[in-house]
Amino acid sequence: MIKRAILRALYGVMIGLAASSAIADDDAIPKPDPVGWWRVIHVDDARSTSKCVGNPITPLCVAETWMGCHVRRDQELCRMADPKYDDFGRPFPKVARTSIKRYRILSADRLTRKTIPKPTYENDSSNWRPGDIRIMILKVNCTVFDQGEYCFTGKPDPEGFIIRRVDDRWILADTVSPPRITR
Repeated sequence: MIKRAILRALYGVMIGLAASSAIADDDAIPKPDPVGWWRVIHVDDARSTSKCVGNPITPLCVAETWMGCHVRRDQELCRMADPKYDDFGRPFPKVARTSIKRYRILSADRLTRKTIPKPTYENDSSNWRPGDIRIMILKVNCTVFDQGEYCFTGKPDPEGFIIRRVDDRWILADTVSPPRITR
């Protein structure tokens, strides 16, 4: 009798912890940004809207750390977002200009068996798993000069990230190259 009561209590605690973990993970899915709102990743934290580049504690922080590694040309940031990152012995080349990335979140969702697309030439989704978080953004790459900022004209480029929870952390599982998005 006592053993059964203890087992029921432990089972209840385990169910409660699992439910709170799922709720916490759903809270980590970022909301889309309003049309016209742009975030920025700059060469330093002071001029960036993100305060978590280098601290991949949420799916969005993983994506921002990955973008930050390219804007800041810092391979350690790449490894923080993607532990399997390999620079193939080629460090980022030194450049004389400063780059920034403006972006906004289009959508974010948790993948299910039904929402994982079939692999294509552009996107090999064979590595995607149910439970992964997909974040889709529009991005504009800009260059900063002494006279100001120049952002490449034309339509913003879409980009996506597949973020996976592994043990107690989030990592970049894949990037997504969707067809052009017009909004």
